Amino acid sequence: MIFEAIAEAVFPVLGRILGYIFLDLIGQIICYSIGFVTVKIFTLGRHPKTFFPPGSDSGQEIYVILVGIAVSILIFISGMVYFNV
Repeated sequence: MIFEAIAEAVFPVLGRILGYIFLDLIGQIICYSIGFVTVKIFTLGRHPKTFFPPGSDSGQEIYVILVGIAVSILIFISGMVYFNV
């Protein structure tokens, strides 16, 4: 009974912390890096100006992350088609 109360209090908090760390890692490090390189190539080096913009959650940062997600999905799908999975 006491273990159930502890589990109900601890597991949701632990899940949120691990989920935030995982999503932050995937979104801001991996997808931003892929999107940054892609946008730099397609705009011939004009945008984005810096690797990480000074303000958090700026429109530019979200745009670059979305481009990174799209490119990652395209790479994943093309890999599955190439290897007939």
